[in-house]
Amino acid sequence: MAIWTDKFIRVNEYARSGQKLTAVKKIVMHYTANNGATAMNHYNYFNNLSDRYASAHFFVDKVEALCIIPLNEVAYHANDVQKRNADGSAWRGISALLPNANYLSIGIELCVEKDGTFHADTIKRAEDVAVELCKRYGLNPLTDIVRHRDVTYKNCPAPWVSNPSAFETFKKNVSTKKAGDTQPAPTPTAPTTGGAIIGKVKVIIEGLNIRTGNGTNYPVKEQAVYNQTYNVTANINDWHEIIVRDGEKGWVFGNNGQYLALVREDEPIGTTTVVATALNIRNAPSTSGADIGTAVQGAKFPVYEVHNGWYRISKDGKWIYSANGEYATRV
Repeated sequence: MAIWTDKFIRVNEYARSGQKLTAVKKIVMHYTANNGATAMNHYNYFNNLSDRYASAHFFVDKVEALCIIPLNEVAYHANDVQKRNADGSAWRGISALLPNANYLSIGIELCVEKDGTFHADTIKRAEDVAVELCKRYGLNPLTDIVRHRDVTYKNCPAPWVSNPSAFETFKKNVSTKKAGDTQPAPTPTAPTTGGAIIGKVKVIIEGLNIRTGNGTNYPVKEQAVYNQTYNVTANINDWHEIIVRDGEKGWVFGNNGQYLALVREDEPIGTTTVVATALNIRNAPSTSGADIGTAVQGAKFPVYEVHNGWYRISKDGKWIYSANGEYATRV
């Protein structure tokens, strides 16, 4: 079972700017202070936010954990000024998060019950989320999980400000779970044959683990180099077997394009014909991409790349949407 569900809100000025994280140095814990509201309630709220700057990467309740901001993007969760130093400068209790914690941390919001408390299942689920994040980014749960209070002096998460021992218990539980996840790696689901190079990927997030197999239950070999391109020799369920160096391979996870970018090739992989009356040409494989032209019915284009129903029809990044053949057909 997945630890969390990726359900990203739309890109917008107030909650998801699309700016990239500089690094992941800490996990900052919050509470919603919205008694009885679920993780899905908060997804809906932040997906339509239009009057203030706020968000977090995760919302966790007793039923599910939702990741609403991609883990390589900034969320607005831990930089508001609550206390100032004697010289008037903003107080920051975690020096590693200077000058702006939003660019250096991942935020987890815990939903609260109608009586303002944390449900035991919410805590357990948040522990599991934190364990996975600590493994991915090489963090120490005892020192790298902090409260919003510790960063800006805000009364958040209020239950853990009034009862610090509960927060210490949370960190210890995360540390214990992380240390216990050391079972021997299973046999890979497919052989690593050292065959031909089938493509290339570029690492677009810092701290991406290279593992010995295609899953998080395999040991970490080392971390991939940010912004480096690797040759790929196998691909299983978005896990890519890469050539780390001559004679040595490992596996990295793409997370639907959030951790790895496919390096585009120059040769087309097919052609497409526009069947819609008129079809927008965009500069990205998304309706949020800029409209840069129109393709008329009957127009034919080479296809260089396919991504979630979108066709890249030029080397310089022009895209059209096929809508499963309703707007454009592919040969």
